[in-house]
Amino acid sequence: MSFRFSLAALALALISMSMHHVLATSVEIELDSESGKLEVAVFFTPRDLEAALTAANGRAIRLDKEDKLEQLLETYLDANFDLLLADGSTATFLWVGQESELRDFWVYFELDAQGSLKGCSIQNTLLAGLGAEYISTVTMAKAGGGKRSLRFDGHQKKLQLDETQGVGDDHPAESSSITHPESVGAAR
Repeated sequence: MSFRFSLAALALALISMSMHHVLATSVEIELDSESGKLEVAVFFTPRDLEAALTAANGRAIRLDKEDKLEQLLETYLDANFDLLLADGSTATFLWVGQESELRDFWVYFELDAQGSLKGCSIQNTLLAGLGAEYISTVTMAKAGGGKRSLRFDGHQKKLQLDETQGVGDDHPAESSSITHPESVGAAR
């Protein structure tokens, strides 16, 4: 009986160790042709966003109870998602807003690319500071239709944009698969 219990306990321990939480965000970017700004929408699960804001602020953050949530979100996003311009400067961050539902939390902001993506790169460390595996997929809408996806993770935090494949190009679109947070193999 003791051997069976030990074997069952060992199997349970191995299963629970293999089922770890993978943090994920999904970022959508489109170019506003009138203003020349990049419109950015970021999806978080409320659980992951609360953990990130808690870690960044050194105190427990509850999305539904926080009085200064907009300020905390703006500071967190400005620090963890950047468009680096060709001259080495960072694009201006402009807060737009947020919306939340039971399992979804969306944050909206704009980045001023100053008219061109040539030589630009994206630096994305959203959820990186939590000490867990994370994936952040940035999907860029292309002017000619279609999308281009960039994947960021613990090893890849900065990617160069190629204006011929990025937001606002006039070339035929290449479609690529998008990893949505709810499709990542994570135990919740």
